[in-house]
Amino acid sequence: MKTAPTLLVVPEMTVRVVTGPTCHPDENGFAAHWVDVSTADPDLVRTLSTIVRQDDRVLLRCAMFDVTGCVTKHEEENGVSRFVVSIEALTYRSPGVGQ
Repeated sequence: MKTAPTLLVVPEMTVRVVTGPTCHPDENGFAAHWVDVSTADPDLVRTLSTIVRQDDRVLLRCAMFDVTGCVTKHEEENGVSRFVVSIEALTYRSPGVGQ
């Protein structure tokens, strides 16, 4: 039985969506989507790094958006950690609901 994803409230996240052509016309191009979370907060870095090592799922909450997915990449540059999260589900919560 899968466990529920870890809920993390983050101060900022960026939803990235890209599309483009492929070299085979029958494929109708490609699309990719993910979330970037960049932070220098040591507690958040430690928690997300643990989730990466455990190959676990995360539920990110920022304002009225919830994103569920797996942390697939972690990079660090100039004291800022960047985590890439695949998007399994993206939910918009109405203001005042589920807070």
